[in-house]
Amino acid sequence: MTELTPYRAGHGPVSGMQDGPAWARPAQGGLGAAIGRRKGLLIGVTLVVFALGAGLILAQPPRYRAEAVLVLEPREGNQFAAGTVDRTALLTEAGLLRSRDLASQAVQELGLAGNPDTLAADGNPLLYWTGLTMDAARRALADLMSEPMLASPTSDPLERGTDAYLDRLSVTPADGARLLTVGFTAADPALAARAANLTAQLYLEGRTTRRDSAAERAGRWLSQKLDSLRADVLESARRLEEYRRRSGVVEVGGNSLQRDQLSQVSTQLVAAVAQRTEAEARAQQVRRLLDRPGAIDSASIVLNTELVRELRLQEAAIQRRMAELRTQYREEHPRLIEAQAELEELRGTIAQEVRKLVASLENEAEVARVRERALQLEVERLTALVEGQNEAEAAIRALEEELRTRTQLYEAVLTRANESELAQRAQQGFDARLVSAAAVPRQAAQAAGWGSWLLAAAVALLSGLLAAGLAGRRRTRFADAADLEAETGLPVL
Repeated sequence: MTELTPYRAGHGPVSGMQDGPAWARPAQGGLGAAIGRRKGLLIGVTLVVFALGAGLILAQPPRYRAEAVLVLEPREGNQFAAGTVDRTALLTEAGLLRSRDLASQAVQELGLAGNPDTLAADGNPLLYWTGLTMDAARRALADLMSEPMLASPTSDPLERGTDAYLDRLSVTPADGARLLTVGFTAADPALAARAANLTAQLYLEGRTTRRDSAAERAGRWLSQKLDSLRADVLESARRLEEYRRRSGVVEVGGNSLQRDQLSQVSTQLVAAVAQRTEAEARAQQVRRLLDRPGAIDSASIVLNTELVRELRLQEAAIQRRMAELRTQYREEHPRLIEAQAELEELRGTIAQEVRKLVASLENEAEVARVRERALQLEVERLTALVEGQNEAEAAIRALEEELRTRTQLYEAVLTRANESELAQRAQQGFDARLVSAAAVPRQAAQAAGWGSWLLAAAVALLSGLLAAGLAGRRRTRFADAADLEAETGLPVL
């Protein structure tokens, strides 16, 4: 077979230059042009690969989901336990349930460590077989190149089984309740139920182990704490007795004459302050009313005075008599003039009585102020006498309180130790228990979704593009000029 190349007159074979007429240029586009010339191959490979993927998807076995329910409850009798388990605690326990160590232990107990593909095969077949193919290619390439770094990171059966186990395990905290739902999905319904129950069981056993370990640590801490508290109690007792001998105060808190007097005078001072405040307020009110014409007549303090009230009654009687006289006489009549004079005299008397009332109120306020000052001086004198005695008693009280606090703390810790309750203080504030074990599901929970079909279509399309591109790029020889023109779309000279 003769290898032919496009020829341009006067320049020899085409060397990749872009000048010259358009009909004499080589086909452009590289891989894209090669794929475009292999549309049939592209469509064929895509359909074949998609058909294989569809077969794998349709052959996917049904998957079953089993669920076990755990409840978190505040521990009874624990003074440090919260009344409720908050959302943070639920999320923390959910993380422990999905921990890799617990999943690895479950894989080993279920016997999946020796056959990790048991879980992987019941997932998406397309992903599964694609993963196996890539792992095999990676291992073969690593053997050829003697490069252990190219080996699959999931070549360990236990690690692969743990990854597959975690993919199918879900832990969901309930909203508004202290519940954790442990779910497991598998093609085998019995395996799904066993895995969910085993996960919950291993979690509860782990809590028990941690609780026992915490109790042991608390016991060691208790022994050291009791020795320290006992030494503190003895030291406080020694200091208290020594200070009592130096100060001469044997009993603290007893009533003395100075304290009784101070209490009584303080009570009188409080009453005097209230009396003075009230007297000043009444005097100030009456003074303000005097500055406003007619306002003093309606003041309650004036109306409540017996003499002023009688004078007001007389004033009202004179006003009624004058009203009757006006119906009979003119204003210049002697009887009306006499009644008017009598009214003015009476009003002057009322004003004089009001002024006397104001002076009386001011005197009362001044007397209250003088009495308050005297009581204040007496309180200060008695306070100075009592303070001297209080200094020694205050120091003794502090020492007694220190001794009492340390003694109570020592007794409390000792009681906790005797009743084996101290270990509970080092534990978490709640217990967990299984309220609903997972039953073997009877109906499948999941079917192949759109994700599987989209993945199959993407893999098929990529396979077709790759096949068409490789086929177009690898052809470098042609049978004759007609074959070359058909391939490149250019005339051969």
